[in-house]
Amino acid sequence: MNRERLKKWAKVLLVLAYLISPLDLAPEAILGPLGYADDGVLLLFALWRLLFGAKKPLMTPRRARH
Repeated sequence: MNRERLKKWAKVLLVLAYLISPLDLAPEAILGPLGYADDGVLLLFALWRLLFGAKKPLMTPRRARH
């Protein structure tokens, strides 16, 4: 696995760890529905970086077989 791809997956794993951890920058218990905003933004950022944010995207279309 090349270094760039490894860094990409490490970021995704860090985001997932943050989302399931009990620690939160904007707790839902205090802010209500707005507390989910930081989780949503972080998740969207991670997905965007994973799919489109590199020189060589993680997902590439497959060639049609003839």
